[in-house]
Amino acid sequence: ASIVRALQPRIVHWHLAGLDNDTPRGLPVAELARRVQAAAPGAEVSEHREVAAALRAARAQSGREDRILAFGSFFVVAAAMPPDQSPG
Repeated sequence: ASIVRALQPRIVHWHLAGLDNDTPRGLPVAELARRVQAAAPGAEVSEHREVAAALRAARAQSGREDRILAFGSFFVVAAAMPPDQSPG
């Protein structure tokens, strides 16, 4: 909740992704969305089954001067990086 509240002034739209295919430790995307909306009422939120889908949607929605921020666990970062730059 603290991270959401700190970032909310800079986030136009939250494209949230589940990690069901990557790790059992991640929250289901519906629960993640509930927590974001509780910490930032009125936030624009979309739910996606996987990080790649969230990134595609964010890219489609973003403009030339916009920035996309991918954060969370190492699983999120690994899924967000191009295949030739993925850690490991």
